[in-house]
Amino acid sequence: MRTFRAILIAAALAAAALLALPAAAQEGPVSLEGRHSIRLGIGAVSATSTMSAGSSGANVSSDVTVSGVLGYRYWFNPDWGFQIDAGAMEVSSEITANAQNSAVTASTTVSMLAGFRYQPVALALGRTGRPFFELAPGLVAGTTSAVNSNPASVSSDTQTVMAVRGGLGVDWIVHHRISLGVGGYYIWTQDFDLPVAGHDNMTSWGFEFSFGVMLGQGR
Repeated sequence: MRTFRAILIAAALAAAALLALPAAAQEGPVSLEGRHSIRLGIGAVSATSTMSAGSSGANVSSDVTVSGVLGYRYWFNPDWGFQIDAGAMEVSSEITANAQNSAVTASTTVSMLAGFRYQPVALALGRTGRPFFELAPGLVAGTTSAVNSNPASVSSDTQTVMAVRGGLGVDWIVHHRISLGVGGYYIWTQDFDLPVAGHDNMTSWGFEFSFGVMLGQGR
Protein backbone atom coordinates (compact mmCIF):
# COMPACT_ATOMS: atom_id res chain seq x y z
CA MET A 1 0.00 0.00 0.00
CA ARG A 2 2.77 2.41 0.89
CA THR A 3 4.59 1.51 -2.29
CA PHE A 4 1.44 2.15 -4.36
CA ARG A 5 0.92 5.50 -2.64
CA ALA A 6 4.53 6.49 -3.30
CA ILE A 7 4.10 5.58 -6.97
CA LEU A 8 0.95 7.72 -7.21
CA ILE A 9 2.70 10.69 -5.59
CA ALA A 10 5.69 10.31 -7.91
CA ALA A 11 3.38 10.06 -10.92
CA ALA A 12 1.46 13.17 -9.82
CA LEU A 13 4.68 15.13 -9.40
CA ALA A 14 5.95 13.98 -12.80
CA ALA A 15 2.66 14.95 -14.44
CA ALA A 16 2.76 18.38 -12.82
CA ALA A 17 6.32 18.87 -14.05
CA LEU A 18 5.38 17.83 -17.59
CA LEU A 19 2.40 20.18 -17.61
CA ALA A 20 4.62 23.05 -16.45
CA LEU A 21 7.21 22.53 -19.19
CA PRO A 22 5.14 23.93 -22.08
CA ALA A 23 4.28 27.04 -20.05
CA ALA A 24 7.97 27.61 -19.21
CA ALA A 25 8.96 27.01 -22.82
CA GLN A 26 6.44 29.59 -24.00
CA GLU A 27 7.66 32.22 -21.56
CA GLY A 28 9.76 34.56 -23.66
CA PRO A 29 12.09 37.50 -22.96
CA VAL A 30 10.95 40.24 -20.61
CA SER A 31 8.89 42.81 -22.51
CA LEU A 32 10.33 46.33 -22.60
CA GLU A 33 7.65 47.99 -24.72
CA GLY A 34 5.90 50.78 -22.85
CA ARG A 35 8.35 50.76 -19.95
CA HIS A 36 10.54 53.57 -18.60
CA SER A 37 13.89 53.49 -16.84
CA ILE A 38 15.94 55.96 -14.83
CA ARG A 39 19.56 54.89 -14.73
CA LEU A 40 22.85 55.85 -13.13
CA GLY A 41 26.08 54.95 -14.89
CA ILE A 42 29.74 55.09 -13.91
CA GLY A 43 32.73 54.29 -16.07
CA ALA A 44 35.93 55.58 -17.61
CA VAL A 45 36.79 57.73 -20.62
CA SER A 46 40.08 57.71 -22.51
CA ALA A 47 40.61 61.10 -24.17
CA THR A 48 43.63 62.48 -26.04
CA SER A 49 45.49 65.56 -24.77
CA THR A 50 47.49 67.72 -27.17
CA MET A 51 49.93 70.19 -25.63
CA SER A 52 51.98 72.65 -27.66
CA ALA A 53 55.73 72.06 -27.60
CA GLY A 54 56.88 75.09 -29.56
CA SER A 55 59.01 74.47 -32.64
CA SER A 56 59.30 70.77 -31.78
CA GLY A 57 55.63 70.24 -32.59
CA ALA A 58 53.04 68.86 -30.19
CA ASN A 59 53.11 66.41 -27.32
CA VAL A 60 50.19 63.97 -27.52
CA SER A 61 49.12 61.80 -24.60
CA SER A 62 46.04 59.85 -23.53
CA ASP A 63 44.27 60.43 -20.20
CA VAL A 64 41.83 58.04 -18.55
CA THR A 65 39.27 59.71 -16.28
CA VAL A 66 36.23 58.54 -14.32
CA SER A 67 32.88 59.51 -15.83
CA GLY A 68 29.34 59.55 -14.52
CA VAL A 69 25.95 59.83 -16.23
CA LEU A 70 22.27 60.12 -15.35
CA GLY A 71 19.92 58.84 -18.02
CA TYR A 72 16.32 58.16 -19.00
CA ARG A 73 14.95 55.41 -21.27
CA TYR A 74 11.54 54.83 -22.83
CA TRP A 75 10.80 51.80 -25.03
CA PHE A 76 8.09 52.68 -27.57
CA ASN A 77 8.49 49.39 -29.42
CA PRO A 78 9.49 45.80 -28.46
CA ASP A 79 12.91 46.44 -30.03
CA TRP A 80 13.39 50.23 -29.97
CA GLY A 81 13.75 52.83 -27.26
CA PHE A 82 14.42 56.55 -26.86
CA GLN A 83 17.17 57.72 -24.51
CA ILE A 84 18.50 60.92 -22.93
CA ASP A 85 21.84 61.05 -21.07
CA ALA A 86 23.52 63.89 -19.18
CA GLY A 87 26.84 63.39 -17.47
CA ALA A 88 30.31 64.54 -16.52
CA MET A 89 33.11 63.35 -18.78
CA GLU A 90 35.96 64.99 -16.90
CA VAL A 91 36.57 67.26 -13.91
CA SER A 92 40.09 68.55 -13.20
CA SER A 93 41.91 71.32 -11.36
CA GLU A 94 45.43 72.74 -11.38
CA ILE A 95 47.24 75.01 -8.89
CA THR A 96 50.34 76.96 -9.84
CA ALA A 97 52.33 79.29 -7.59
CA ASN A 98 55.53 81.31 -7.84
CA ALA A 99 56.96 84.52 -6.42
CA GLN A 100 54.96 86.69 -8.80
CA ASN A 101 51.59 84.98 -8.93
CA SER A 102 49.43 82.10 -7.78
CA ALA A 103 46.59 80.69 -9.83
CA VAL A 104 43.89 78.06 -9.62
CA THR A 105 42.39 76.65 -12.83
CA ALA A 106 39.38 74.31 -12.83
CA SER A 107 37.96 72.56 -15.88
CA THR A 108 34.73 70.62 -16.33
CA THR A 109 33.48 68.78 -19.40
CA VAL A 110 29.84 67.63 -19.54
CA SER A 111 27.70 65.99 -22.20
CA MET A 112 24.00 66.08 -23.11
CA LEU A 113 23.00 63.41 -25.64
CA ALA A 114 19.66 62.16 -26.95
CA GLY A 115 19.06 59.34 -29.40
CA PHE A 116 17.79 55.82 -29.98
CA ARG A 117 18.49 52.39 -28.55
CA TYR A 118 17.99 49.14 -30.48
CA GLN A 119 17.47 46.02 -28.35
CA PRO A 120 16.14 43.26 -30.63
CA VAL A 121 14.08 40.54 -29.00
CA ALA A 122 15.60 38.11 -31.51
CA LEU A 123 19.02 38.51 -29.83
CA ALA A 124 17.74 38.17 -26.25
CA LEU A 125 20.00 36.24 -23.88
CA GLY A 126 17.50 34.04 -22.11
CA ARG A 127 14.59 35.78 -20.43
CA THR A 128 16.42 38.76 -18.90
CA GLY A 129 19.44 39.62 -21.08
CA ARG A 130 18.96 42.22 -23.85
CA PRO A 131 21.93 43.28 -26.02
CA PHE A 132 21.73 46.90 -27.15
CA PHE A 133 23.08 49.17 -29.86
CA GLU A 134 22.82 52.93 -29.37
CA LEU A 135 23.34 56.08 -31.41
CA ALA A 136 22.94 59.48 -29.74
CA PRO A 137 23.88 62.93 -31.07
CA GLY A 138 24.06 65.98 -28.81
CA LEU A 139 26.36 68.56 -27.26
CA VAL A 140 29.52 68.58 -25.16
CA ALA A 141 30.35 71.68 -23.12
CA GLY A 142 33.78 72.45 -21.69
CA THR A 143 34.12 75.12 -18.98
CA THR A 144 37.43 76.57 -17.77
CA SER A 145 37.53 78.86 -14.71
CA ALA A 146 40.66 80.61 -13.47
CA VAL A 147 41.49 82.67 -10.37
CA ASN A 148 44.74 84.72 -10.32
CA SER A 149 46.25 86.67 -7.43
CA ASN A 150 48.46 89.12 -9.35
CA PRO A 151 46.75 90.94 -10.79
CA ALA A 152 43.63 89.82 -8.95
CA SER A 153 41.20 88.40 -11.49
CA VAL A 154 38.53 85.78 -12.00
CA SER A 155 37.60 84.44 -15.43
CA SER A 156 35.35 81.75 -16.83
CA ASP A 157 34.85 80.48 -20.36
CA THR A 158 32.45 77.85 -21.72
CA GLN A 159 32.71 76.27 -25.16
CA THR A 160 30.00 74.06 -26.65
CA VAL A 161 30.58 71.67 -29.53
CA MET A 162 28.59 69.02 -31.39
CA ALA A 163 29.01 65.36 -30.45
CA VAL A 164 27.81 61.90 -31.48
CA ARG A 165 28.07 58.71 -29.42
CA GLY A 166 27.70 55.14 -30.62
CA GLY A 167 27.84 52.12 -28.37
CA LEU A 168 26.88 48.52 -27.66
CA GLY A 169 26.47 46.33 -24.61
CA VAL A 170 24.02 44.21 -22.63
CA ASP A 171 21.26 45.04 -20.14
CA TRP A 172 19.96 42.48 -17.68
CA ILE A 173 16.51 42.87 -16.13
CA VAL A 174 17.48 41.20 -12.86
CA HIS A 175 14.17 42.11 -11.19
CA HIS A 176 10.85 43.52 -12.33
CA ARG A 177 12.06 46.95 -11.12
CA ILE A 178 15.86 46.67 -11.42
CA SER A 179 18.24 46.49 -14.38
CA LEU A 180 22.03 46.19 -14.60
CA GLY A 181 24.07 46.98 -17.68
CA VAL A 182 27.58 47.02 -19.10
CA GLY A 183 28.72 48.51 -22.38
CA GLY A 184 31.37 50.26 -24.40
CA TYR A 185 31.11 53.31 -26.62
CA TYR A 186 32.93 55.75 -28.86
CA ILE A 187 32.12 59.46 -28.77
CA TRP A 188 33.19 61.94 -31.42
CA THR A 189 33.22 65.68 -30.77
CA GLN A 190 34.20 68.79 -32.67
CA ASP A 191 37.35 70.63 -31.64
CA PHE A 192 37.16 73.33 -28.98
CA ASP A 193 38.34 76.79 -30.01
CA LEU A 194 40.71 76.70 -27.03
CA PRO A 195 41.91 73.54 -25.22
CA VAL A 196 39.93 72.50 -22.15
CA ALA A 197 42.12 70.76 -19.54
CA GLY A 198 44.66 70.16 -22.31
CA HIS A 199 42.10 68.59 -24.65
CA ASP A 200 41.53 69.95 -28.14
CA ASN A 201 38.37 67.84 -28.17
CA MET A 202 36.72 65.04 -26.18
CA THR A 203 36.72 62.39 -28.89
CA SER A 204 37.28 59.21 -26.90
CA TRP A 205 36.60 55.58 -26.12
CA GLY A 206 34.84 54.60 -22.93
CA PHE A 207 33.08 51.87 -20.99
CA GLU A 208 30.29 52.04 -18.45
CA PHE A 209 28.46 50.05 -15.78
CA SER A 210 24.87 51.08 -15.05
CA PHE A 211 22.11 50.55 -12.51
CA GLY A 212 18.53 51.30 -13.50
CA VAL A 213 15.11 51.52 -11.89
CA MET A 214 12.39 50.18 -14.19
CA LEU A 215 8.96 51.84 -14.26
CA GLY A 216 5.71 50.77 -15.88
CA GLN A 217 4.26 47.32 -16.53
CA GLY A 218 5.14 46.84 -20.19
CA ARG A 219 2.81 45.59 -22.91
